[in-house]
Amino acid sequence: MPSLDQEDLREFHMGGLSDYTGEAIVPFLQAHQTTLRVVRIAVDASDGNRLERWSTITPLTFPVLHTLHLANMNALSPHMTSLIYRTPVLRDVVLKRIHSIRDMFLEATLQRQERLSRLTILDCPNLANNAIDRFFVKIKSRLRHVVLDTGYGLALPTLLSLAATHGETLKHVELNGDSFRGSDAGLLPFVEMLQPYGVLQHLTVGYSDALTPDTVHALADHPNLRSVAFIECHRLTDDAVRLLVDKSTSLKTIRVAHCRAVSRLTIHYARGVLGRDAVRDT
Repeated sequence: MPSLDQEDLREFHMGGLSDYTGEAIVPFLQAHQTTLRVVRIAVDASDGNRLERWSTITPLTFPVLHTLHLANMNALSPHMTSLIYRTPVLRDVVLKRIHSIRDMFLEATLQRQERLSRLTILDCPNLANNAIDRFFVKIKSRLRHVVLDTGYGLALPTLLSLAATHGETLKHVELNGDSFRGSDAGLLPFVEMLQPYGVLQHLTVGYSDALTPDTVHALADHPNLRSVAFIECHRLTDDAVRLLVDKSTSLKTIRVAHCRAVSRLTIHYARGVLGRDAVRDT
């Protein structure tokens, strides 16, 4: 790893190092802990890389770090938990494909953050829905941008906790997953709970049967909704898409990709209403 000890380093990105055990990362981060603002680390989980040399990272403090993205790590050790605990201005956190992460990580670290506004949790199947529920209720900050795919389906109470506690600030939501544990109403209660706040600007729903026609109808009543994306949502219908583009007064762009019940005629219809460039079907 190159020596940059004399520079005012603000960003650090590392990825694709399948055999690297992390022995040089800690002194490197230590040298730049007062200036680093963005850290993105993605290792190759397929080779079992556990970054076991991070045991000395605990004393480090990152006073200006605002973005931390961690992906493909087989072990999120207690030392990494301590790192996040010592980041007082953290605003943006991404946790992607970290199968070892547990509920305590949310409760002991992230919910203490007072400035966190963007949270992404993708394919972390050992995080229980009720732990995410508690996190949404207890976190000291208010979230504006949330991406969720826990790897095994989202429970409706989790989404209702998100809406109830962060609805006044929540502008961007992405929900992905091939399963959804809720009622036959799907995402309708979540969308209806957000509507009175009038804040939601973007919604993505992917690989889910939770997007019902009634849910899409309710989206049309969101006064500031500017864009939506529906990917492989097979309960979505032609009538629902047409109603949304006709009724919404704020919608600017829509993506409908690989939704079996939506026809090419409806895509052409939406383009006629919103404009050709405003509608994507891939």
